Amino acid sequence: MRSIGDGRGWVLESGDAACAFFVDSEGRLQQTYWGQRLPDLADYPVPEPARHYEFGPPEQRMPFAIVTGERGVFSERTIDVVASSGLRDMALRFVRAKQSGPRLDFVLEDVAHDLEITIHVEELSTPGLFARGVNIRNRGAETLTIERAFSASFHLPERGPYALSHIDGRWGNEFRLQRDPLPFGTLVRESRRITTSHGGVPYFAIDSDRLGYVAGEEQGAVWFGTLQWSGNWKLIAERTADERCMIHLGLNDHDFGWTLKPDEVFEAPNVIFGYVTGGHGAASRALHDLVRDKLAPRRGYIPPVVYNSWYATMFDVDEAGQIALADRAARMGVELFVMDDGWFSGRQNDKAGLGDWWPDRKNFLMASSH
Repeated sequence: MRSIGDGRGWVLESGDAACAFFVDSEGRLQQTYWGQRLPDLADYPVPEPARHYEFGPPEQRMPFAIVTGERGVFSERTIDVVASSGLRDMALRFVRAKQSGPRLDFVLEDVAHDLEITIHVEELSTPGLFARGVNIRNRGAETLTIERAFSASFHLPERGPYALSHIDGRWGNEFRLQRDPLPFGTLVRESRRITTSHGGVPYFAIDSDRLGYVAGEEQGAVWFGTLQWSGNWKLIAERTADERCMIHLGLNDHDFGWTLKPDEVFEAPNVIFGYVTGGHGAASRALHDLVRDKLAPRRGYIPPVVYNSWYATMFDVDEAGQIALADRAARMGVELFVMDDGWFSGRQNDKAGLGDWWPDRKNFLMASSH
């Protein structure tokens, strides 16, 4: 982590990836870079001077670290807070930055709401990866309502068009990889199921949609991220009329409203994000390394070789047949034998017996002897 621009800019680096943040002349925090690590600090961009555009304020093109709707900015918002008076729009201004090891905290404030927002960004030891999250603190005497609390908004380099790769699915057809070119406007992916499901994964991967630049499994630039959250989530991929592309990811704002009383703090879940030049395979391996080495309950754990007997027998399960399969699996080097379905009482088809969690005594003699 290094400081640039007379202490008003910061560059975070992890492996071959980097992201940069800069405070502009009016105290607004901008995400000025996300991509490949650059050779020199002077190579990282600083905020562009404010310029007026037709039918829009100059702030419309600024890559705010948190988008709030300030001064008529009509992009999707990262955070939406409403006071009892109806006051909604925030004007966040930089207060201070604090570094603690690989973590950098940016403290911003909105005077009108008497609100303090802390963005924390961390360089992870897994090459190419960072973590980012946000806390919202009510400093005032009035109760506030949080209507949206995304964990992050990411601004992509202005060299699109881009495409979004994501994962959806259903029972029996999980983890279907989809790739959609980003249209003008917004593309929304979400889950309202309250819990983790195969209906969707809070993950995104962005690559170029230009001919000759599309990322493959082992080559090409990929910007990617995933939300550390198992409940409702929402992802908005946004492409503006002036060809700016953003990714917003966090808690789903459907049926969401959080009452923030004075001096209370709301903490949103982290987003793990990164950048690689080795294609989608390099992105998935980086996330695998992080989970295996840093996040899993048993870090560095090598799971046993598993055999699942479902596809061999389906509902035709009995003791003799399972023992025969287990013997054959053991000779192949299998270390854990799993009886998936069909072993419990009354389970002759998928419309019977589900939830009766004891062995069928007709098919398992060992169970009938106990």
